[in-house]
Amino acid sequence: MSGDLANLVNRLEAVTARLERVSSRGGGGGGADAGNSEIVEEFDSQVLGGKLKTYFELSAKIGGEVQEHAALVKATFQTQREFIVAVSKHKAPPPDVFQKATAPIAKRVDEVQAFCDKRRGSKMSNHLMAVKEGIGCVGWVTVVSCMSCVVGVVSCRWVWS
Repeated sequence: MSGDLANLVNRLEAVTARLERVSSRGGGGGGADAGNSEIVEEFDSQVLGGKLKTYFELSAKIGGEVQEHAALVKATFQTQREFIVAVSKHKAPPPDVFQKATAPIAKRVDEVQAFCDKRRGSKMSNHLMAVKEGIGCVGWVTVVSCMSCVVGVVSCRWVWS
C-alpha cells in the first residue's frame, strides 16, 4: 500500500509541476475551442483512467449504496477536471477569485462525506468511511507549494484507511 501512496504522490507532484509551468507561461493558451492541454490529458489518463476507473467499475458491480457513493466521487473528480481545464487556460487569479473557483470542488467533497455520515449503520460503512477519509485528496489543486509538503498528512490518512 505504501508503494501505491508513493506512486500517487509522485504523479500528483508531476501534475502540480506541469500546472506551475503552464501558469508561469500565462496559461495553456488557446481559447475555448482549443484542445485540452497536456495537464488535462494526463489527468484524464492517469487519474480518471487509472485506478479510479477500476474503482468506479467495481463499485458498479457491487451496486447499492457503494455505487451511489462512487457516483458522488466521480462527480467530484469531474468537477476537479473542469477546474483543471479552466486553470490550464488562464493565468492565476487573485486569492478571492481562486477560492470561489474551488468552491464547487469543496461542495462535492462535502456531498461525498455527508453521504457516508448518513449511512454509519450500513454493512458497507467501513468501505464508505475509507472513501470519505480519502476524498480530501482532491484538495491538492489548492496547494501552492510542492506536493511533497503534504505527504505526511496523506500518509497518515492512508494508514487509517
